[in-house]
Parts: sequence; structure tokens; C-alpha cells
Amino acid sequence: MTITNFPNGVSSFGVPLMGASIPTTLGNIFFVHSGSGSDGYAGVTPERPLATINAAVDKCTADQGDVIIVMPGHAENISAATSLVVDVDGIAIIGLGRGRNRPVLSFSATAGRIPVSGTDVLIENLVFLSNIADVVAGVTVSGDDVTIRNCEWAVAAGNKEFLLMLDVDDGDRVIIEGCVFRASTTAGTNTGIRFDVAHGLVIRGCELRGDYTTAAISGTAGSAAASTDVSIVNNLIENIDTTAGMLIDVHDTGTGILSGNMGFTLFATAPETALDPGNCLCNENYVVNAVDETGTLVPTAVST
Repeated sequence: MTITNFPNGVSSFGVPLMGASIPTTLGNIFFVHSGSGSDGYAGVTPERPLATINAAVDKCTADQGDVIIVMPGHAENISAATSLVVDVDGIAIIGLGRGRNRPVLSFSATAGRIPVSGTDVLIENLVFLSNIADVVAGVTVSGDDVTIRNCEWAVAAGNKEFLLMLDVDDGDRVIIEGCVFRASTTAGTNTGIRFDVAHGLVIRGCELRGDYTTAAISGTAGSAAASTDVSIVNNLIENIDTTAGMLIDVHDTGTGILSGNMGFTLFATAPETALDPGNCLCNENYVVNAVDETGTLVPTAVST
């Protein structure tokens, strides 16, 4: 009896291992590709894949370590909050390919949304593309121990934007790492990453650029309550909004660590105004608020 669909590894079946690493698993492996797939297939071989990620999620068994491999060139339409629901615990959704050859999930309705309520979920190497103005929220995470790695949020045009790209709401120990968030260069996107009661949240090695009218990373947007033990580390953040221009805004009673973040803003006030650490410990965070200048250490107070 084999322990996976492919005991010798999926690479031996002609699947190019590009752009992401496929985790070792004792569970099942399902393949997804819009060009050659059908949701009527079993989806257990790359030659007969499923057509949608949601169909693959529905075939997964909780906490078995099932892996969904989304093939290069896959394209999928997110037109509602039910188009793709990641509600099975312990699964991995892995996109293959590089650049725009990665799987692209296009949001075609303002209510289009990808809710991630499953726990212990890994999502890697996908592109989330806003293809209509004012998508309310792209990806919303409420499950604990979710990891989103090496994904990209982008806009199809300057007037087609997410109001909120990624919302971590009441999910603990969520990790966001190596992701890219590209907002429009005109006002429209409110926040790149919003977090609300997200204890143990980690945001590291991410890049956020564009015009964010509230803040690129915000723990205060809307009715967001305090999060504790957050780590916002080694991120590159640019906010070209001239009215607010906030880079990081942590709730006043939020705790954790802010370290090694590099911020660039066109908000023409004191650099410290653009980065509010709440009640977090800080080390080596820099903010630039004008061109042709070097960064200012924020907060400016130095312990001795």
C-alpha cells in the first residue's frame, strides 16, 4: 500500500518543481489546472487535474497532510466569498511557476474573497490579482497557525484595487513571510495587512508598496482590537500617500517586537509620525519621508 499518490515523488511524473517547495507528506496529493482540468476528475495525476482549487480543498481530509499542487499557468476567477473557501485543517496549497506563470487568482467582484478558516494551513506561491475596483477584502484569515509564504497581491490597473489586501482576524500564530503587496499608485487601497486580535502574528521579509490611505500594515484600522506578541520584522515598506502615509500602525496596547523595518513615506511630517509601534519593543527601524535623504531611526529615543 502506498503512502501517497506518488511514492517516488511528484517530480518523477513530470511536474516541474519551480517557485515553491512541495512538503513531504503521508497524505494525498491533488493537482489543479484550469487549462486541462475538470472538477469531475479525481485530480490525483497532473494529466487529469481538477479545474479549481476549491474542488481540491473539498477532496482533502483534515489533518492528514494533504497537498494541493496548483500547476503553472493556472487561472481562476474569485467572484464571491464562496469561490474558494479554505476550511480544511492541515492542508497545503502550493503554486508552481515563477512570475505571472504562477497561479493567478483574479477577483472579479467587490465581494470576492478567499476566507481561510482552516487551522495549520500553508499557502504558497500564488498571485492574488484585483481585476475590479474596490474589492472589499482579498484574503481573510481566521484560522490558527496559518502560514502564507511567497505570495503576491497586485492590481490589474490603477483603478482596480483591493480596499484591504490581507486581513488576519482572530487567528493566532499566523505567519506572513516573503510576500509582496503592490497597491495602486493612486489613492484607493486602505491597508495592505490588517490584524485584529491576532496573537503571535509574524510578518517578516515582506514588501509593501503603493498608496495606502490608512496604513500599509495596521493593527488599528476599522474596529481592530489589540494583538499581543506580534513580530513585524525586516520588512520593506513604501507608502506614497501624502495625506496619511502611515507605514506601520500598532494598537496602543498591542505588544510585540518591531525590528529591522525600512519605511519610505511621502507623508511630509516627522518620520516618527509614520510609524506607531503601540506598546511594542523596537530596534533598528528606519523611516525616510523625503527623496534624496537617509533614514531616521524610529522611535528616536535610545535606551542607555
